[in-house]
Amino acid sequence: VCSSDLEICLAFVIWGIVLASQDISMNSHATTVEHKTGKRYMSGFHAIFSVGALLGSFIGGFASQYEISFLQQNIGISIFYFILATIVRTWWLPAEADIHEYKKEEKRKRPSIFIFIGLLGLASTINEGAAGDWGGILARDTYHAAPFLATLPYICFNFAMVVGRFSGDRLATKF
Repeated sequence: VCSSDLEICLAFVIWGIVLASQDISMNSHATTVEHKTGKRYMSGFHAIFSVGALLGSFIGGFASQYEISFLQQNIGISIFYFILATIVRTWWLPAEADIHEYKKEEKRKRPSIFIFIGLLGLASTINEGAAGDWGGILARDTYHAAPFLATLPYICFNFAMVVGRFSGDRLATKF
């Protein structure tokens, strides 16, 4: 448990950096696989991420319900993740699979559509934050839900993300 607001803020900054780094790596990997195969995989990569979030929300909910400490949860999940990452690391593409060389004098135009896409991303993030960050607090503090029941808003949100993301590549290819 953090003893000060500064510690919790620092922990959230580090968490944000780690999560963003993982997301960038996953997107880069999926893009490379798509380019090499000529098929869509990005939504599937995000679906697997959402399956992890769904499983994690169940595990966290049960752990909270049975008063398993946050430290014990993190140690157990870290050991599991380390073993899993060791097993699947041979499935990852090597770094040289996605090397792009650009000439210095090459000028890139940034389409204004990126502003619109950025605003859509912001709206998506706000919705995800409402379900993931505040849904459980609302259930716990307003409706006095038990610890596991307080995770249900996030569990339902993640379930919807899994269904939507597993459908995404097929729908994008079809339409």
